[in-house]
Amino acid sequence: MVNVRKALDLGIGSIKHAKLRSALTTLGIIIGVAAVVANVSLGASFNQFFTDELGTLGSNFIVIYSQDVNVFYDNELNIVRNTPGVEGVSPSNQQMSAVTYLSSTRQIDVQGVSKDAEDILNIKLEEGNFLTDKDKYIAVLG
Repeated sequence: MVNVRKALDLGIGSIKHAKLRSALTTLGIIIGVAAVVANVSLGASFNQFFTDELGTLGSNFIVIYSQDVNVFYDNELNIVRNTPGVEGVSPSNQQMSAVTYLSSTRQIDVQGVSKDAEDILNIKLEEGNFLTDKDKYIAVLG
């Protein structure tokens, strides 16, 4: 059996003779532990962020997507609006489009919605007003 004192002296002697290797090993351990802590905390932060974002919509939120145009016509939207338990309906049309402001043109995602989208999607404006029934060719930027 090895004496504890001799083993300790042997270990300290190895560290003293290979200072660079010992320093690099220590640095590697520190970087490895820091990387694990950063990954765990980022994962938890993203999880909380997405939970909060989805929570703002509520648990009774249904979205219907389609590649086809006019999946629901006005009369069908009215049937959905008048269905018991449905609090709001907002049709949406989303496409990429070239938008020009002054002399700058950019391809951006343009989404056409009804005035009900503000309440349904829980949209909070910093300034100005959202859409009304009388609006035509109006944009809400954000």
